[in-house]
Amino acid sequence: MSSKMGRSLVVVKMFNVNDYGAKADGSDATEALNNAWKAACSSSQGSVLVVPKNKNYLLKPITFEGPCTSSITVQIYGTLQASADRSAYSKDLTRWLVFENVQNLAVEGGGTINGNGKIWWENSCKVNDDLSCKDAPTVLIFYNFIGTGDDCISIVSGSQKVQATGITCGPGHGICIGSLGDGNSEAHVSDVTVNGATLTGTTSGVRIKTWEGQGAQAT
Repeated sequence: MSSKMGRSLVVVKMFNVNDYGAKADGSDATEALNNAWKAACSSSQGSVLVVPKNKNYLLKPITFEGPCTSSITVQIYGTLQASADRSAYSKDLTRWLVFENVQNLAVEGGGTINGNGKIWWENSCKVNDDLSCKDAPTVLIFYNFIGTGDDCISIVSGSQKVQATGITCGPGHGICIGSLGDGNSEAHVSDVTVNGATLTGTTSGVRIKTWEGQGAQAT
């Protein structure tokens, strides 16, 4: 795939998880996604890892490790769903999807990352006093520094229960909610927590961006 940016031509290589054996049939797709990631990460040209639309892939805990040879984009159009096998998280109950030591990374696509929280609530002291209290897996974790010259994290409409912990951000614009309310649209973001962040050379810390002229309420 190629795209024109000004007078330059940017060529990227596509890596579809289906080509590496991922099946959206309820079987474990962890190894297939890991193999697709390794191939994309080692590509000498910019790469795009694609999770196809209208597909649901079941995943056990996985770490997408860098460094990668070139820039990499993960396009999630379908659904990544956490395995309901609680024994799969025995090594670390707080991890499910982890990006570690990766530079020039973009995660996009408008698909779904389903942490399958129901199984953890059903086996939690929150609903049964006889059960021990344990941390449930965090849906998405990024380790290392985020320095983009723009927003380190951009939290868009529809985001709920977002936790950003221990992030080193900068240079750039900081951590951003929005922009919200484009084209007189109604936007909702709730339960965002930023904890233990280090920001260096940023124009702001945490900010909320809305389009001019739109009615807004923040609590």
